[in-house]
Amino acid sequence: MTLPQRKSPQAIQRDWQTHLRNNADIFQSTDASPQQLHFLARLYFARSAVVVGDTARKRLRHYFDDDKLAELALDALATVPSRPDLPGVQEIIDSSRRGRIPYLVWPLLAGLAECWTRNAAPRLPDSLLRRALVAHAIFEPIAKSDQPEWHRWAATYRPELVAETIVLTYRAALRDSRIVRLYGLHGLIHDHTYAEVARLSVPSLLRAFPSRARSDQLAMLTPVLAAALSHCEPGEFYAVVDRKLAAKSMGAKQKLHWLCAGLLRRPATYLAQLERELDAGASQRRVRYVGEFLGSGGINRHLGQLDHIGAAELLIRRIGAVWRPFPERYPAYGTTPGETVVPKLIHMAARSPDIDATALLQALTRDPSLAPWYERLQRAAHTQRDMRRNMEFRFPPLRNILDALAGGAPANAGDLAALAYEELSTLGRNIRDGQTSDWRQYWRSEHEPQPENDCRDRLLSDLSARLRRFDVAADKEPTYADDKRADIRVSHGGFNVPIEIKRSNSSDLWSTVERQLIPKYTRDPYATGHGIFLVFWFGQRLCKPPRTGKPPGSAADLQQLLDDTLTTEVARLVRVLVIDVSRPQADG
Repeated sequence: MTLPQRKSPQAIQRDWQTHLRNNADIFQSTDASPQQLHFLARLYFARSAVVVGDTARKRLRHYFDDDKLAELALDALATVPSRPDLPGVQEIIDSSRRGRIPYLVWPLLAGLAECWTRNAAPRLPDSLLRRALVAHAIFEPIAKSDQPEWHRWAATYRPELVAETIVLTYRAALRDSRIVRLYGLHGLIHDHTYAEVARLSVPSLLRAFPSRARSDQLAMLTPVLAAALSHCEPGEFYAVVDRKLAAKSMGAKQKLHWLCAGLLRRPATYLAQLERELDAGASQRRVRYVGEFLGSGGINRHLGQLDHIGAAELLIRRIGAVWRPFPERYPAYGTTPGETVVPKLIHMAARSPDIDATALLQALTRDPSLAPWYERLQRAAHTQRDMRRNMEFRFPPLRNILDALAGGAPANAGDLAALAYEELSTLGRNIRDGQTSDWRQYWRSEHEPQPENDCRDRLLSDLSARLRRFDVAADKEPTYADDKRADIRVSHGGFNVPIEIKRSNSSDLWSTVERQLIPKYTRDPYATGHGIFLVFWFGQRLCKPPRTGKPPGSAADLQQLLDDTLTTEVARLVRVLVIDVSRPQADG
């Protein structure tokens, strides 16, 4: 017994040419068999290896080697939308679950495309349009292509039906992993034609996503969140995010997705919660989840709109410590979350004129976990510094300049800071070496210094008297950013300079400039970044040692060590002064 021989592609091609020529009347009607129309649709959409050509018409002409036969095939496909035996919506979905494609699905899609090519759009009643939309949703023959013209027409004139189909197929795919198409989501993210479709569908898609999700389902959440960031009403979006985050059963990865999406739109609301979530459990794995989510195409385009220094700091520190940058000359540049997320955040900080951005970039350059990013951080810090300096610079009135040169009142915040610092320095020398031994008033007993506020009040009384002759006021505890209070503020002519005071034994002695003076007080626009950090030295025994290095042995040593903690940029604006009020050796 011999097995039947399979026909060669060339023989099948010859048979088709003969069959089409001999049955032209059948193919011109709606009686052609679904199987034969499916074969023609495969040629139309280049789903057959034997076709050649960059358009459907060229492919059919090449296959049939006859213009008339190619036109006959195109005519046959164009009649399919009028057939009475097209599969229904549920039949199309059920076929997908069984891993099968109804024979008339691709011919229907090819027929609609051909009608639009010919400018002969057929009448599309809702029942037919729904079938076509679901067929395109689940069995689109050309993966990742632009939406066909008929589909864009539907998005413009029947957006409610397109939205309904997107929700229907999305829910079906959530229920059954065998339906793998993420229908229409690319258009919702990137195509303005689908803006109204997105407005109608995205809230339902967000609500449909389960609190407990499989890993394959999580891949379906990211594009919906990306579409929501573009098109969802803010109030509705935040309500859904908060409701989802309240679910007790949600896994860490999904929770981080929702938190990051919320962070991109309302960072002040979700930042602390995101930080807590990153600190819980396997933190590095969670950072990778965040990096991969923020680095995905649909989400990353929204990252450039993030304008929150605190959020940028958290993400740069966490993601930058996990991913190293590619050398910028390599073609792999931009292919990891580190390269798609961290540079955008650094750029965001670099284009911000706020002093918080200055402090952040300077702090990041000193973070050893971000050493691979040092060059980029350093460039960003220089860029931001120059931009802020240019934006802050103002020429003072000529009269103010002449007055300042003649030893009169300060002309700007920089002059005011210099004047205050000079008067404090003179006052400090008098306290230490004056005939009245004013250092004594800073001690409660022989071995116990006065409380910090009492030290401030004693200094303020003397400082106010010295500044009064310049028409400069000195006040205590003015309120600055975030309801934080500085110890003293000197002010004149609309300018002011905060003065933060610490004792040498304060627990936060070594972090005050970076964490308190710069981020909180010098943000005052009328201070233009200037500030003074004043420390009372009570002796080596009463000095908080630095984390590393040798403890200071004198007020001069402490002054030098504190000066060394300032970057060049910060030292231009913030001055450190240590006043020696220690008990002389002769006094015990």
